[in-house]
Amino acid sequence: MAANKQVNSQIVSFVCQRCSQPLMFDQAGLETSEMLTMGNQLKMPCDTDQEDPGTIEDGVKQSFPYARMDDVTAGSCAIGGSEDPKQDAKIEKTRKQICVAEEFFDLLSSHCVVDHPLCKECPEAVLDGYDQQIIFAQDASKMYQSLLEKLKDQVESSDSESFRLDEELESLRRAEKELKDKLFEVEKNRSEVQEMIKKEEECKKQLDDEEEQYWQDFNQYQRQMLELHDEQISVEYQLQYSSEQLNRLRKTNVINHAFHIWHNGLFGTINGFRLGRLTTVPVDWSEINAAWGQATLLLHTLARKVHFTFQRYALVPYGNQSFIRTTEGKENELPLYGGGGVKFFWDAKFDAAMVAYIDCLQQFKRRIETSNEHFTLPYKISKDTIGDNKEAYSVKMRFTSLEQWTKAMKFLLTNLKWALTWVTTTDITQGVKQF
Repeated sequence: MAANKQVNSQIVSFVCQRCSQPLMFDQAGLETSEMLTMGNQLKMPCDTDQEDPGTIEDGVKQSFPYARMDDVTAGSCAIGGSEDPKQDAKIEKTRKQICVAEEFFDLLSSHCVVDHPLCKECPEAVLDGYDQQIIFAQDASKMYQSLLEKLKDQVESSDSESFRLDEELESLRRAEKELKDKLFEVEKNRSEVQEMIKKEEECKKQLDDEEEQYWQDFNQYQRQMLELHDEQISVEYQLQYSSEQLNRLRKTNVINHAFHIWHNGLFGTINGFRLGRLTTVPVDWSEINAAWGQATLLLHTLARKVHFTFQRYALVPYGNQSFIRTTEGKENELPLYGGGGVKFFWDAKFDAAMVAYIDCLQQFKRRIETSNEHFTLPYKISKDTIGDNKEAYSVKMRFTSLEQWTKAMKFLLTNLKWALTWVTTTDITQGVKQF
């Protein structure tokens, strides 16, 4: 069939060497007489009758880098292998046209800066770039021209500047000569100055040593002064503390602190020892004896403070075995301590000692009245009894209940506390010598 005998082929398309856009092959342009004449004059690398038609197409692709071969149908792969002579002539003509175009583009590329072929838009862009380069070159030319004019002006003014510089050079030479003369004079005096500097340095070193020694002595004296100052402050503080302690001790009465008289229910107490005894509260006799020892010591101390001596009796404080010694007639010791039992209750010496004690307290009251006529005791003492206007109790234990004897001992300690208060108050206000 005619359709099967026809060889299908595509025209080779070129690529723009600037933007890489595909270019269609203008077959009409390649058939012009000028292009055909150029093709006949050029030596075609593909005009060899011995070459295999199958390799001609490969040669076209290798010798023309600007064009790319599209995929060709199987009927066009064997050039010259067709049975139709017209078709072979057409293929041969196309091959020659491609070779001519390739040589033509190579010739243009060798004579131009830009490689060919180009699309329709790229030449305009190339021309615009050339226009920009021309404008830049013109601006550079103007700038160079301006610089050349300035250089010419500078060359013209260099002659006058050279004359001025010569005069300045001559002036500098004269100044140099003067400076050299001065330098000679300075060098001449240099040795003398060095000797003076050496002497001054020795003097400075000596002064530095003296200054260092001075500061060492100063620091030592300063340290000693600070130590003495601290010691003085410490002594002043100690003196102030001692003065405060002395004033506090002067205001403190030793007797008032040594003998604390108070009460514990129905019992009168002295320094915590109860002086009394009840059937319901049988106080131990050792506590009663200790209380009588404290009471004896207190009255004896008060008498010595006011320099008073009792008549007929002498108090002998001896702890829990204190007693009263009679001083008129036959000397006898009256014990202010007991141990209980039947024999003790039939012994009258303990009762006689308590009667002698309240007699001494009554004598001390009269001694106070000689100094202060308004002084009085809260409970009146009469022979062996003590009490107020409502009730009075005997200090004797025999033929007296324990409750009454305990109340009498409480009244006794109360009177003793009033006497102690008067002595301590008189001691503070009148300055009586302390015991």
